[in-house]
Amino acid sequence: MKIVNRIGHWEQHPVKTYKTRSLSAVDHLILHHSGVSSGTPESYAQYHVHTNNWPGIGYHYVIQSDGTVYKCQKLTTISYHTGNFNTKTVGICLSGDFSHSIPPKPQLSAAYELVRQLMLTLKITENNVLGHRECKGHETNICPGFSMTSFRSNISPLSKRNVSKKRNRPLLKRGNTGLYVQELQNRLKANNVSTGEIDGIFGPRTEQAVRTFQKRKNLQVDGIAGPNTWEMLLQ
Repeated sequence: MKIVNRIGHWEQHPVKTYKTRSLSAVDHLILHHSGVSSGTPESYAQYHVHTNNWPGIGYHYVIQSDGTVYKCQKLTTISYHTGNFNTKTVGICLSGDFSHSIPPKPQLSAAYELVRQLMLTLKITENNVLGHRECKGHETNICPGFSMTSFRSNISPLSKRNVSKKRNRPLLKRGNTGLYVQELQNRLKANNVSTGEIDGIFGPRTEQAVRTFQKRKNLQVDGIAGPNTWEMLLQ
């Protein structure tokens, strides 16, 4: 999964700004579709600002048909995407109209992976992953089009996915992304080593955190999470 950070990159209201919240306040993920056959985060931002008169793009994440994930707002931003549910939710939009079709495989796969990462970060269960139309007061909305029952059946906590065994942890280094990187970041944090934001991206801060942990545990200090580093992290 490729996550492209574009926070603050697209159209924003000249005066209005979104409020913020603590990360612990978030308790649901809400999935949307754009409802149009083609579209981009940039076009959604323009519509949300100029037509809806919102402070900026309403979605926290937008997933394109090729599986590229755009991060559009911080998780601590109370953006507008589902009326009466915005203060405690994260909005994820899949570009496309899925009222009579399903998302392309790369897009759906990226949605599964992103949602699993956010479930870990925010300590959210699959029961709290909802489609727009499943929110009270929005039942007449067709969004996100595809079956949320099917979607939820394909996501489950990391603990249920047979990744708890040490032999299943891959070697990780700078440039890697995904679920295992997020687990690495969470385990470093549990060992009082900060990686910054837990985003599933193995960047320079995560590499430095690995080096700090390795030095503390008298391991080879190379910034790479290999078998010995994982073994110490999993103790």
